[in-house]
Amino acid sequence: MLLAWMLSLGCVTKIVDRVTVDRIVGQAKVVGDTQMPCALGESLNHVLMATQGKKTPDLALLISNGTSAMCSQSTAWEEHLRVERTKVQRPLEDPFRIAEIKDAQITAARWDTMTARRFYQAFQHAENAFGTVDTPCPKIAKEDEVAYLVALISGTFAVLHDKQSDGVNGVPLDLLPKIARGATCLDNDTWWGVPDALQAGIWATIPGSGPSDAQPWDLLEASASEGAKSGVRVAYAVGALLANNAGDTDRMKTFLQGYGESLASTPRHPDWAFFDQYAYEVALHASDLYWIGEVGYRTPELGTFPIKPSESLETNTDDDPFGETDPFSEE
Repeated sequence: MLLAWMLSLGCVTKIVDRVTVDRIVGQAKVVGDTQMPCALGESLNHVLMATQGKKTPDLALLISNGTSAMCSQSTAWEEHLRVERTKVQRPLEDPFRIAEIKDAQITAARWDTMTARRFYQAFQHAENAFGTVDTPCPKIAKEDEVAYLVALISGTFAVLHDKQSDGVNGVPLDLLPKIARGATCLDNDTWWGVPDALQAGIWATIPGSGPSDAQPWDLLEASASEGAKSGVRVAYAVGALLANNAGDTDRMKTFLQGYGESLASTPRHPDWAFFDQYAYEVALHASDLYWIGEVGYRTPELGTFPIKPSESLETNTDDDPFGETDPFSEE
């Protein structure tokens, strides 16, 4: 009986892959909530690993690792915001200011380490399932294209989060040029301009990785603008993310403003609500970092910016929601 069970594992792993990609992803992608899939990814990962025998359910583990990384990523983001918030809100003479900043930086690095590891594991499972993510393109069944897209996004985040945690996981830096080439294996129009956006963004941030005559930022902006018409704004999030990572604040603001304008004009695509929501959260984090750095609080509305960014936390009664009285005063 044990032998029969072991022999059947090859069939079981294939079923697990198909149920995960076809049914679980199929249901999750229409829900605009990223925390439920991330929690599901965390809880299912070891269960999925337990089904492996001679074969591994790599597509399923790609999804579970990629979505579980979003849980640790959101915590890492909060700690990065705490760093910036402390810099702005704590006065220089505060004896605990430096300690608070240092504590937030260390905590953020720990969560970045976990996030990079999970995203990189997702990417590795993708390469086990598809073959090398690069050109020439691997064979990708139509129903598995969404998993391949998750792999491209996971690989990109793996590199960025590993960089923020001082390379603890050893994610190879040449992963990004591979992703730029591998992105051409998906149809750009079908996937909301994301393949071109990833490729262009990587070209823009890694000198010499693209054609000498390429205008990568222009290509990325065009892809984001066109892709947003579908109601899935992942390309705008890619632009804001990579521009922020490159330290190009003006370009980041351009992508964030475009994102905000799209929100006002184009409803979310109901079939891909999860991806649009995740894109929103990626863009919102970039915006929050900017807002907190300038005025000490988070983005009130995505696509807007502080009117006077040169003014830090100066008292302005016009912005005081309570006027001259403090409803929380003990008096």
